[in-house]
Amino acid sequence: AREAAEAKAAAVAATETAAREAAEQKAAAAQRAAEEKAEAKSRLEQSKLDTARQQQEARAAEAAKKEAAAREAAEAKAAAVAATETAAREAAEQKAAAAQRAAEEKAEAKSRLEQSKLDTARQQQEARAAEA
Repeated sequence: AREAAEAKAAAVAATETAAREAAEQKAAAAQRAAEEKAEAKSRLEQSKLDTARQQQEARAAEAAKKEAAAREAAEAKAAAVAATETAAREAAEQKAAAAQRAAEEKAEAKSRLEQSKLDTARQQQEARAAEA
């Protein structure tokens, strides 16, 4: 009877030990699962942050590209305006110079005409004096 009681006690102890080990294994497995879940969640959050950062960088690069294109267009327009103004100024200067030359030539021709009239009058005067 004592042997049976001892055997029963040993069996109960063995069952309790096995149950305790199973519970510990189950707890350890649950702990590992929780850690893996937390790690996966952390990776997902990091991936979301990386994606958001990449999208922000892409938007910033696109904005910078548009700004550069607008600046280049404005510079080209300013250069075209300056070139047009320069061409107009040069044309006006050429026109003014041509008008100045024309006025000088007209004045010179008028002066030659006056001199010719004076020469003719002098010659007529001399001819009349010679006849007299």
